[in-house]
Amino acid sequence: MKLAISYFYQIRFFKPYMIPVSTAVSDPQWYHNFQDKNYIFLDKRGVANGFRCELLHGDETCSGLCSGRKYCLDNPNNCLFLKQYRKQLDKINILDFLKETSNFAKRVKKWMGFKEEPIVVFVVHEAPSNKCSEREVLLKYFADNHIDCCELEYPINSRDQ
Repeated sequence: MKLAISYFYQIRFFKPYMIPVSTAVSDPQWYHNFQDKNYIFLDKRGVANGFRCELLHGDETCSGLCSGRKYCLDNPNNCLFLKQYRKQLDKINILDFLKETSNFAKRVKKWMGFKEEPIVVFVVHEAPSNKCSEREVLLKYFADNHIDCCELEYPINSRDQ
């Protein structure tokens, strides 16, 4: 299993072995085929949509801390929300998290029947150019825990991710 990060817009280009998992508190409605937040479905390309990782959502300690990008002056180091989000991530038992994520990827691979190594792609709302995003905190968190997790390369058109 590999880990990566991307954003919702890119899911339309994913391959079936790329398993999007939302880290967002609120997902786009299309991500659940306009059903409830627990609805999972295969899109027309055979990509599973609708998976969520509640553990990676900003919890109640993050609530109300983000006043929007214009108030951060595009400097995420000043963002109270992102600082609190990192504190939240640091409470996760990383070994348990990796074991659960690996088991999840194996189950999805078996269910979908693809042959490739699964790539669990943690999905955020913002594009990589927007540094005011949970993406940077997630990438640093994984790196600090010696876990290989990087941004998917764009355009997504090859097996070599």
